[in-house]
Amino acid sequence: MTASSGPGVPGSVVGPEGRRGMLLNELQPGAENAIRICLNVQPHERVTVITDRETRDIADALVDEIRRVGAPSSLFVLEDEAMRPLTDLPASVAADMELSQVSIFAAQAQANELPSRMQMTDIVNRRRMRHAHMVNINRQIMLEGMRADFHVVDAISTRVIDRVRKAKQISRPAATSRRISIQTTGGSRPAASSVPTNGATSLAAKCSPVRARSTAHS
Repeated sequence: MTASSGPGVPGSVVGPEGRRGMLLNELQPGAENAIRICLNVQPHERVTVITDRETRDIADALVDEIRRVGAPSSLFVLEDEAMRPLTDLPASVAADMELSQVSIFAAQAQANELPSRMQMTDIVNRRRMRHAHMVNINRQIMLEGMRADFHVVDAISTRVIDRVRKAKQISRPAATSRRISIQTTGGSRPAASSVPTNGATSLAAKCSPVRARSTAHS
């Protein structure tokens, strides 16, 4: 039989390259959101992408989108850099991150690897990098959650925050009604810094499952 990359052709077989192309096309909308909206990668910025063999297709889609933006990038497959589970962040990855403004961790977590990810986020925080922490990302998340319109999410979140800032109590009428009292200190409302603000930083913060500018270890 003759392999064909054209889907839906009766009697044809889609070859490996065709299947890969179809998969990347399927992942592209989520990758575009991650790179262009959540991380706001610019052509003059450098990106370090960290992945593993299980998540390689997603990483390839992210790298393709970075290439479309026009930014340079490096791709590291963890199993090619060190034995897993990792005990430390591979030196090659750490060195590359020192040259980049943006980093992406799109890989599956393994037992006892938290210290290596802590080393990674230490670099992110020290250098004030923009970082997408996509631990355990999978195809379903890319096809569903990562296809959300994050501008709409940002607008809704901002409206909710504005209303909560002015509230003293939040209640939900129901059979099992709950009320949440909002405590203040010295008669003042929570400072603006305690919640996201408008702009790219705010939008990135709402781009779940992408966590931009990671400050917590996970």
